[in-house]
Amino acid sequence: MSAPLPTRSKPSKAALSFLLGWHGLLSGGFLIAYITGEGSYAMHVFSGVMVLMALGIRVLVGLAAPKGSLLALPTLSLPPADQEPLGMKQLQKLLNNWMAAGLLVLITLAALSGWFVHDIGIDDDLHEGLAEATPALIFLHIAFAVTFHLIRTFPGGTASQIAMAVANKVKISKDI
Repeated sequence: MSAPLPTRSKPSKAALSFLLGWHGLLSGGFLIAYITGEGSYAMHVFSGVMVLMALGIRVLVGLAAPKGSLLALPTLSLPPADQEPLGMKQLQKLLNNWMAAGLLVLITLAALSGWFVHDIGIDDDLHEGLAEATPALIFLHIAFAVTFHLIRTFPGGTASQIAMAVANKVKISKDI
């Protein structure tokens, strides 16, 4: 068995406000950069720089935040194979951490490759490919968030039992 996950206290209004504002800055900057592209290159570059700034701020805040805080950078780990099946909160935390890390890395690579295309003049195929892959991961991130929100609204219900069974590869009884 592994050590229990640290318990997280209720997030402060300041932490939630920061995350909402940060999500707005990041998603707004990314959306504008994604839509403008070659059509309005100056706006595209400015939006890309805003995305890089948002990512830099998030990393700095994440490094300064205490472990277990909502603002801390995601902890990436997988449960040991011999561990008991994960509960819903543990599963959600695990998936959220990996999804957040994946998004941060992909968006950072897309923004940095755009910076290098702009400053160095290298071929922009890598930048375009990373930028085109990002919306799929964003929609997956949104789908996970909505799914876990819906499952949480029925904590003892069928949706919760099925999700935990699927995640833990357990056979579902016909009683459900």
